[in-house]
Amino acid sequence: MKRGSIYYFSGTGNSYYTAKLLGEKLDLSVESIDIKNIPRGRQEYIGIVFPVYAFGPPNIVKKFMEKLEGLNGEYVFIVVTYGGQCGPTIDITEKLLKKSRIQLNYAGKVKFPDNYILSFKVPEESKQMRILEEADRKITLISKEVLKKYVKIEKEKFPFNLIPEKIHFWSASRFRKMGKELKADSRCNQCGLCVKNCPVNNIRLIDKKIIFGVVCELCLRCVHTCPKEAINYKNKTQGKKRYLNPKVYMD
Repeated sequence: MKRGSIYYFSGTGNSYYTAKLLGEKLDLSVESIDIKNIPRGRQEYIGIVFPVYAFGPPNIVKKFMEKLEGLNGEYVFIVVTYGGQCGPTIDITEKLLKKSRIQLNYAGKVKFPDNYILSFKVPEESKQMRILEEADRKITLISKEVLKKYVKIEKEKFPFNLIPEKIHFWSASRFRKMGKELKADSRCNQCGLCVKNCPVNNIRLIDKKIIFGVVCELCLRCVHTCPKEAINYKNKTQGKKRYLNPKVYMD
C-alpha cells in the first residue's frame, strides 16, 4: 500500500506552501489537483489542501472530491487556508467526501494573508510576516496530529459557523461569469506569464491580446503575478497592492 499523497489547489501560493511543508514533514508525495487524472487505489494517508473561496472549497476542488470514489484512504485529512473566515467550508467538504464514500478523519485550517483584493486590501508586510510565522507554527502542529492519526474536525467558531452553505454555492456559481470581467490593460506586454500560470488554462494570448475564458476559478493568480499589474477586475483592483506567498517561487 502506498504511504500517501497530498493533493492541492493554490492561487497565490498559500495552499501550495502548506501542502509542500506537510508533504516534507509527513513524507508524502505532493500533487496538484487535476480533475482529468483522478487518483485511484488504496493509500495510508490522503490529504487535500485548498483555499477558502466565498466560505467554501474552490469549484475545481469540489469537482475533484466528487470523483474520488475509486480512492481508498486509511486516514483522510484536509487543510484549508483562509484570509478572512472559513464559514461552512469544512462542513461542505465533509459532505462532498461522504458522497464519494470517503470518511474524513481530520480537518485543520491555517490563516494566511488575505489575497482577495476585489473586496479587501493586502496586509502590510510586517503584518504579513506575523501571519506567516503563525501559519508555520500551525502547519507544524497539524503535521504532528496527522502523523499520530488524530481524529479531529476543526469547526468554525460562532458566529461564523452560522453562515449558510447556500451563500457559498450562490457565490461560487458566479465565478465563471466574474472571470470574464478580468481585463489586461495597455500596460500588458504579452509576456504570457498569466497564460502559463493559469491553473485551469482559462487564459489565452490571441493576436497580441489576452483573452479570458469561461472556466475561471477566480483564484486571482493572474492578477497577483502580472509583473506590470496590468490585469484588473473592473475598477476594484486598480492600484491595490498584490500578494504572493513570499516563501513560494512562482514561475
